[in-house]
Amino acid sequence: MRAAVLREAGRLVVEEVPRPEPEPGELLVRVRDCGICGSDLHAAHTLSPGTVMGHEFAGEVAALGPGVSGWRVGEPVVALPYMSCGGCVACRAGDGIRCAAVRSIGLGELPGAYAEYVRVQPASCLRIPERVGFRAAALVEPLAVALHGVRMAPVKAGTSCLVVGAGPIGLTTLLWCRDAGAAVVVSEPAEGRAALARRLGAAATVHPGREHAGSRLQALTGRDPEVVFECVGVRGTLNDALAQAGVRATVVVLGVCLGRTRSSPAWPS
Repeated sequence: MRAAVLREAGRLVVEEVPRPEPEPGELLVRVRDCGICGSDLHAAHTLSPGTVMGHEFAGEVAALGPGVSGWRVGEPVVALPYMSCGGCVACRAGDGIRCAAVRSIGLGELPGAYAEYVRVQPASCLRIPERVGFRAAALVEPLAVALHGVRMAPVKAGTSCLVVGAGPIGLTTLLWCRDAGAAVVVSEPAEGRAALARRLGAAATVHPGREHAGSRLQALTGRDPEVVFECVGVRGTLNDALAQAGVRATVVVLGVCLGRTRSSPAWPS
């Protein structure tokens, strides 16, 4: 099969590699669509040569490993990008990402979906409805990240929300906040992304270097931000999110900062 293999920092090469076979308790999925996550752009400079990345994918069942039942070849599926033990406290609670034996797919431990086929666990798979195509289904992973954050906040009808950053995670967070009935202001310096945020339902967008987003939200709703979502993950943006949060607000960190950063003290000396 063909796969895009990391050969050196930042360089992928499409090569012929052996097609994997599903091990006991696994499914083999034929990849039909795979997204490029922002974290992949960073990981391509840190993962070991020979890694096959790709963790936002959709495809169809190509083969069942020994002991697997309840699935059939050809079924369209999406899968969580990890394998876990299935029997520990975390796994039994449906929180396999916290399993002590968890192995990631496409992030350096197990081969990912920048390939024609990828191995997954049946327990991590969801069937794709007929009305949803593979390209849209590949967005399930980032959509799930945003939905988890919105539910954890939690966001309800009328909640005043500030979303920092209008990249894929920020925009999907905006969608879920609007679905919950919240009022949302988005802080984003790039006009193209800001315009898209407005099209997707943001009450307003602000340029972080020109206007205080929290003040705009207060003017629109009469309340300071009750929930702030940090969806950028670069140095300094968490401090910005904290600075704009209202009294007793919740700050949800969805952006993954891959470098060292500092938080400002709550009470500067």
